[in-house]
Amino acid sequence: MGFSWLHDWKTERYKEIIQSGTVEPRPGVLRLMDEAKSSGRKLAVCSAATKSSVILCLENLIGMERFQSLDCFLAGDDVKEKKPDPSIYLTAAKAATGAGMSCVISYTPSTANQDFKAAAAIYPDLSNVRLTDLEALLKNFVAAS
Repeated sequence: MGFSWLHDWKTERYKEIIQSGTVEPRPGVLRLMDEAKSSGRKLAVCSAATKSSVILCLENLIGMERFQSLDCFLAGDDVKEKKPDPSIYLTAAKAATGAGMSCVISYTPSTANQDFKAAAAIYPDLSNVRLTDLEALLKNFVAAS
């Protein structure tokens, strides 16, 4: 008898927690998404998790309207190599650049040991970050390139 029952149980508990309404988006994310969309910016979400898991999270955390308004959505199922391989993020960055989009990477515990010294800025969260802050960073980055 393997442990597939344990994985199934864990998956069901995860779904219950996400759908319960007790999990909230990271500070500032919804406001920043709304600012970007209302200014005509394109929005994309990328995650190394499975597509079904990310869809569940996005529908419950950002809401169906925001989810359906995304210009691009990529998940771990969209690439061959899985975590910790960075393929999903490199694919998303390439797609964003090709579409004339800029990238914002969200720090997570799984990126804690990554080297972001080439990043234009690193924020602990987005609660005090405005779209104008990110636009200024992009302008300075382009000017320095």
